[in-house]
Amino acid sequence: MSKTKQKILESALILFNEAGTIQVVLQKIADQAGMSIGNLTYHYKNKEAIIIELFDVIDNDISAIFSKVSLMPTEVEIMEIEHKLFELQDKYRFMFLDSVRLISISPIVAEKFRQNMKHQIDVIVTLMNIGAMARTYKPEEYEGHYSQQAKIVWNLYFSRITRSVVMDEKYELIDLANDIWLIIKPFLTEEGLTKYKPLLEAKMGQIH
Repeated sequence: MSKTKQKILESALILFNEAGTIQVVLQKIADQAGMSIGNLTYHYKNKEAIIIELFDVIDNDISAIFSKVSLMPTEVEIMEIEHKLFELQDKYRFMFLDSVRLISISPIVAEKFRQNMKHQIDVIVTLMNIGAMARTYKPEEYEGHYSQQAKIVWNLYFSRITRSVVMDEKYELIDLANDIWLIIKPFLTEEGLTKYKPLLEAKMGQIH
């Protein structure tokens, strides 16, 4: 990706996170990037093209997180994955605040959005399968069980940004960790409880 395109995406992301995708027009993005509107549209003909590319960047960021993880990650590595995904959510907060509007922009954007969300759910399912192989997470009770659980966990991730804005409250990593703990605790094996609880307590505070 060229430096100019990178600058446009970074500028758009700043504005999208601040004001939402609907309020931001191409001229504002060009101003933020310090370039003419003609230069911007040479690289991206419209706002939809910028949003589509941002979805691709997000997918690449998620894939990059997993590319550095071993085939059988330790509990510490898995917690680090969760922390990095949490940071990504803050980096691309417009996705969560603008979700309904985003899917109404165009069928292409809607499909990109859904693919990205599915990718995030697949990541959670992968972590559950890794836990099962490591005998820290109970095996699936039936086909699709992990997928259902993953969607519940994902809902917590997905609603975190919106909840913070609507409720005017901070919802930090420790809060998310505690909420997820309540969901996954019944499905951890004895070995899983032994390994994860001390790690969570040490890193994020006492979990009840």
